Amino acid sequence: QRKEAETSFANLDEFIASLDIRLTILPVNDITLPRVAQMTQKTNQFNLTTHRYTEQDLCTMLADGAEIWTLAVADKFGDSGVTGTMIITIDGLIDTLLLSCRVLGKGIEEVFVKYVMAQTKHMELRANYIKTAKNTLVESFYDKMGFELFAEDGVIKQYRITLTNADLTFKQLYTIN
Repeated sequence: QRKEAETSFANLDEFIASLDIRLTILPVNDITLPRVAQMTQKTNQFNLTTHRYTEQDLCTMLADGAEIWTLAVADKFGDSGVTGTMIITIDGLIDTLLLSCRVLGKGIEEVFVKYVMAQTKHMELRANYIKTAKNTLVESFYDKMGFELFAEDGVIKQYRITLTNADLTFKQLYTIN
């Protein structure tokens, strides 16, 4: 139905606005923790580091002061559930950033990252892109988000961004809960 509806709009923004997309961006909780662990095990295409974690690993990270954020997506055609996560370590490293392929192509990933960056307690964030055979789709994601590339070795790109200078605005095509 989404694909059919898309053909009746002149541009992508009009189509996205018609979907009535609702994003719920929250810290992980006992209910969403198993889903986050599952996504780290299975998500490959939009996964900037492909780190794999168990529920116990995530609990340890939380106990060590990490922030774990979840993204749930729904629109007029249905609820996709929890389809994204972002893990920020206590020292300001985006350890994991991933989204399910079923919610890509609508700018949701940009909104998710900018929203979390606005909520985090950190003044500067660092991030890595670790190249794999399956995640080349996101090779320039941090570049597009305004992060500064400061080191690269062919497999790992290292980025940073100062949040006081970052552009955290995004198109108002979504409802954020």
